[in-house]
Amino acid sequence: PELECWQSPEWLWGVAQTTRCLRGAAVAVTPARPCFAGRALQRQLAVRAWAVTMAAAAASAAATTGPGAGPSAEFVPSAAPTEAAPAGRGQPAIFLSHGGGPCFFFSARDVPMFKDMDKDSPTAEFLRSLPEALPRTPSGIVVVSAHWEGPDEGSGALPREASRGRVGVLSRPSHELLFDYYGFPRASYDIRWPARGDDALAARVEALLSGAGFETARDSERGLDHGVFVPLSVAWPAGAPAPLVQVSLHPSLDAAAHVRLGRALAALRSSNVLVVGSGALTHNLGAMRGGPPPPGKNLAWADAFIADVSAALTGKDPLGALERWATLRGARTAHPREEHLLPLMVAAGAGAGASRGQGADSVKATRVHRAMASGSFALDAWRFGDE
Repeated sequence: PELECWQSPEWLWGVAQTTRCLRGAAVAVTPARPCFAGRALQRQLAVRAWAVTMAAAAASAAATTGPGAGPSAEFVPSAAPTEAAPAGRGQPAIFLSHGGGPCFFFSARDVPMFKDMDKDSPTAEFLRSLPEALPRTPSGIVVVSAHWEGPDEGSGALPREASRGRVGVLSRPSHELLFDYYGFPRASYDIRWPARGDDALAARVEALLSGAGFETARDSERGLDHGVFVPLSVAWPAGAPAPLVQVSLHPSLDAAAHVRLGRALAALRSSNVLVVGSGALTHNLGAMRGGPPPPGKNLAWADAFIADVSAALTGKDPLGALERWATLRGARTAHPREEHLLPLMVAAGAGAGASRGQGADSVKATRVHRAMASGSFALDAWRFGDE
């Protein structure tokens, strides 16, 4: 099976994109409007395994949703929210697993591949509970998504970078949405989620990153990708509750650089800015194509990696352990490419040093949600830096 779509070097128009399904059928998908797509995003969209998986689901998907019962999973509620947060209390940093494409808007009865991560799943329930779990409504939101990698050009000022590059910072008066997924029901391209940017917040982000040795590149054209608008629109369906700035990954995909990136953003939290890393605790789409294991069973490598991540985050040197993530059991099976894990490094770095009486390298880490789809796609969420 092949993915066929028209991609020019600079623009992803999304017009008459056609995906050939495993059964030989074809599904045409037309997003509502064109959005800018850089080279890094185009590289991500070319991952054939993801497209084939989605195409197979789209062949039998309905255009409208219906009721469906969510599967079982462990839901760990956060501490009860405070009615009025004490003066000076900051926001935590959050790592979210954003699921697959627009999964939280559909029922698994209509799109079977969304089993365990549809609109009625415990993960969708967790996302809906997120606003009440925060100490107060944030005055700003900064999101680092797995689906945006920064420009390759740059001087490479950071000593531990694997390659040169810059970090993108996106802010515009009114954000557009970038539908960077293929083969789903048409309704998934008609989603609207109001969100505004803030040049002052973007400038502060740039200053913090520059102070940590990163070069930045301001972007005012790109749309918010699904790693941003899917989970946050479930949490705040009426629209973003505060100005939102998206920050890209560094194109080196270096773990230590992303811990450093998160630590640079940590200063925002005391100003009531919520820092969110949006990715996936495990992300091997090829494994999903082989079909799920028997009910109640997970693939061994997934269980091993999840257990080692948990031990690392709650151990004596969590940031160092994250920098050495590739040594964990099942690491390269869980993440053949690490872009979906790096937002965890950013969130952990942003939470570092926030706990009273602990040093700058410490971080209080709490797993606030645990769930699994297809026996290998972990949907865990972690919260960092609570005082």
